[in-house]
Amino acid sequence: MRDERKRVAAHRTAAVVGALALILLAGIQQPAAAGGGSFATIPQDDCSRAEFISPDQPMAGSVQGRTSRYFRFVLRSGGTFRLFTTGTADTYGQLLDADCRVIEENDDGGQGSNFRIERTLQPGTYYISVRGRRNSSTDRYVLTLEEAGDDCRGASLLQVGGSVSGSVQGREKQYYRFRLAAAGICRIFASGGTDTAGELLDANCVQIERDNDSGGRGNFRIERNLQPGTYYIAVRGEDLQTSGPFTLHLEYEAGCSDAQSLTAAGLASGRIRGQTRQYYRFQVAAAGEYRIYTSGSTDTVGQLLDEDCDIIERNDDDGEGTNFLIERQLQPGTYFVSVRGFTDSTSGPFTLHLEAEPDCTNAQPLTESGYVSGSAQGTALQFYRVRVSVANTYRIYTLGSVDTVGQLLDTDCDEIEMNDDDGEGANFLFEQQLQPGTYYVSVRGFSDSTSGPFTLHLEAEPDCTNAQPLAVGGYVSGSARGTALLYYRVRVSVANTYRIFTLGSVDTVGQLLDADCTEIVRNDDDGEGANFLIERQLQPGTYYVSVRGFSDSTSGPFTLYVERIGSSCSTAHHFPAFRDRGEIRGVAQGQARTFYRVEIPSDGTYSIYTISTFLAVGELLDSGCRVIAEDRGFKSNDFMIRRDLTQGIYYISVRGFFESAVGEFALYVERSD
Repeated sequence: MRDERKRVAAHRTAAVVGALALILLAGIQQPAAAGGGSFATIPQDDCSRAEFISPDQPMAGSVQGRTSRYFRFVLRSGGTFRLFTTGTADTYGQLLDADCRVIEENDDGGQGSNFRIERTLQPGTYYISVRGRRNSSTDRYVLTLEEAGDDCRGASLLQVGGSVSGSVQGREKQYYRFRLAAAGICRIFASGGTDTAGELLDANCVQIERDNDSGGRGNFRIERNLQPGTYYIAVRGEDLQTSGPFTLHLEYEAGCSDAQSLTAAGLASGRIRGQTRQYYRFQVAAAGEYRIYTSGSTDTVGQLLDEDCDIIERNDDDGEGTNFLIERQLQPGTYFVSVRGFTDSTSGPFTLHLEAEPDCTNAQPLTESGYVSGSAQGTALQFYRVRVSVANTYRIYTLGSVDTVGQLLDTDCDEIEMNDDDGEGANFLFEQQLQPGTYYVSVRGFSDSTSGPFTLHLEAEPDCTNAQPLAVGGYVSGSARGTALLYYRVRVSVANTYRIFTLGSVDTVGQLLDADCTEIVRNDDDGEGANFLIERQLQPGTYYVSVRGFSDSTSGPFTLYVERIGSSCSTAHHFPAFRDRGEIRGVAQGQARTFYRVEIPSDGTYSIYTISTFLAVGELLDSGCRVIAEDRGFKSNDFMIRRDLTQGIYYISVRGFFESAVGEFALYVERSD
């Protein structure tokens, strides 16, 4: 083989010399031929700025477009040498002689887009130039110069699944040989306290992969899917001063060759046993987005691999709990998935899922202000299409007892927003300003075990400009029609506390909105029965009230009231002066408030409460008639407010919880600290 290499080298040298002679005779300058590209002739003085590089001492660099960076090395003895870069940079490389003339050049002969040159050289001075493939290239690389030699021929035997002890002396390499009878995943690593670097080489002693510290504690670790054949491992110290013992390990597992079949949009059950991988094979018939994940309580780590069993993507905990999740656009072809536990002590069952994301073009139509019924089947996505004709705020949500997750997507089926539990119970809810156009909504269950019916709703928020007028102190009759919103306009002329509520047998939901139709507060069941009730301090101005039924099946008449509470603090009764405890008696007339002005004699903790025969509601207000605290006597009819107060003027309001509440009460204020 050495004679053959010399013959090839001599042939290449002769070809280069001949080509240069033709160029000189023609009196023109030609580019030197390269694998996959060409280089302009290098001016001789470029090598004058070369940096020195030694064999087996890699040097980091970065490409800056097509600007070349030069390196110089000196050989004391001849031999076969490899020059190459590693990293993500797309590099061009040239080997030049002592006169800075190109001997050989290469584009993508190495890993990825890296260059690689292997050449037999005589003693002397040589140069290397490295540049990017394009003018816009910018990225980092590591340049390595190493002697290929024939070291692999004396390699020690390493059994697959075994280990062997060795010792490194500086950067001198120790070689080991192993043979694979069947394709599989090989883990090659060193253990011990010595800082090692390792290389995996093919049957021709050509490097496949190298590593330094991936094994931890300064040890190397290489994990690779390998086909049957002979391979070599080279182990050396991290630098010239490194010396000491190590143990080299070679672990093997059948890998993709032992994979179980997994159907698209299917699932498979398995059990984790430490970090031993289990492999699954599946076919992709149509290009699309796919979700690959596990479910269960076991901590899993997953890998997606291509048809050659090379890793495409790895994931640990992006799924539910400590499960892995990979979401990836896949082209038609064969793929593999590996599943293992997070640590050697991890064990337990898991379920592996493969889902092809549905295409929005198959979505069911959903009309504005309408709804559609569906049934959740685990995490399988169901898609719906919405056409929006008018720019507005829309509410998109599900109702039902099923835990749903929703996505709102644009016309290209790209996600705008995702939601889980902002709706009623475990339902999702979107409130989004949408422009005219086509949108999509996807609905799925929260987990693989989620199943059951749901209704998907789309509501366009009505415009407050169409609201019906309603005077303070008056009422208006209406009829709930599902969740369709009915709007009313209220003009407030005096700053005060106002009560807004419905009466009737219909389950209502109400909103109070400001002059810009922006929500201030929302309420469901604080009124009598299932009616809403809102109490709020309002300043003079215009407000809006919306009323709707609780669900799509809600329908029936209601009466909406807006009333000013009492005569506010300005007409409050005077509470008798006291030192530690005071008392006054009154009569409740339904939900009308009775106000009392009380002077707190000194700083302290005070209890404010009633004794009555009806369900009472009490408020404590500050000197500006702003509510500080409120309580309702659900347990014993009477309310109780306990508060730290400073000396000064306060107000107390008392009312019945229900409109039918009538009766006497005694109001007490006492120091309780």
